[in-house]
Amino acid sequence: MAKTLFGLIGLLLLITGCSTLSEEQCRLGDWQAVGYQDGVNGRDPMYLSKHLDACTDYGISPDKKAYSLGRDEGLKQFCTYDNGLSFGKSNRGYANVCPAELAKDFLRGYEKGKKVAKVQEEIYQVSSDIRTLEDQMDKEQDLGRKVSMRTQIRMLQRQQERLNDEAREIEAGA
Repeated sequence: MAKTLFGLIGLLLLITGCSTLSEEQCRLGDWQAVGYQDGVNGRDPMYLSKHLDACTDYGISPDKKAYSLGRDEGLKQFCTYDNGLSFGKSNRGYANVCPAELAKDFLRGYEKGKKVAKVQEEIYQVSSDIRTLEDQMDKEQDLGRKVSMRTQIRMLQRQQERLNDEAREIEAGA
């Protein structure tokens, strides 16, 4: 009985969690604010259709013009160099939502962030390789193999230092 109850509660949360807006938000109808928030979050203009689906359940239609005005304002906050850098570093996808006059700065930051993310991934892999070799070395009985592993670790540590320098150079460059 308890499993069934928890299952139903989970299903209800899943269903209600899929809506982009609550009934109250749909009824308030501040479509400019909804559009602004979507713009600030870099959402595609087609995201409005998700709001439409959510609000149709309550018999409410979005004000597309107000939504677009708000979204355009929100995109001014989203489409910045710093935000592009942040998006790139976190390997988040960019849906080409920035208007041409704002896209240049965003994309400059985004490309730089992607480069940093790539180097960070390499650093992570080298760190993982170092840990693996250290673990193997701890278990190794043969002195010759231990010396060889220590040499490999030193080489990987130098590679890691070079990658860290590369990441700092990318970040420092304009």
